[in-house]
Amino acid sequence: MLASFDPASADSNGLVTHENDPAVVAAAADALSADATGWTKWAATFVWANAGDSVEPLMRLLADADPAIRLMAAAGVLGRGRVEGFDPLIAALDDTSVLGGSEPPVMAWTFATNMLVSLTGEATNGPPFDADTGQRQAAKLKWTAWLAAHRGALKFDSTSGRWTW
Repeated sequence: MLASFDPASADSNGLVTHENDPAVVAAAADALSADATGWTKWAATFVWANAGDSVEPLMRLLADADPAIRLMAAAGVLGRGRVEGFDPLIAALDDTSVLGGSEPPVMAWTFATNMLVSLTGEATNGPPFDADTGQRQAAKLKWTAWLAAHRGALKFDSTSGRWTW
């Protein structure tokens, strides 16, 4: 399933349907450890970020050249209680590229905003979902300052799936 994944195919939604299947999760771990590329890497990252049991396979993807891989990995890392996921998401707040494989198409900054707000409950930093360039840049500065101010006090509440400070 992972090796043949193509977001343009009619059966691409099968990945979402089977992302929690233990065999698919194991295949994602294998693909990531084997340095999969292309859509196989995308699919493996998607599965592991959503259903994997550890952050280790995602950690090295936090610097991936592909924004979709990098941001999925960051969301998976952050959602498992590791602060390392904040930096790539904050860095993407001014990135207007469309994330490969997203359906419907999603820009990097909107994905990053959604993840930051969802995982912290902090909506005042923005940006709004209709933000212009200036608002996105201002939000990036606000999130950067917020992280600097709270990094030492941040704790992940696994019951709520949110960061507290």
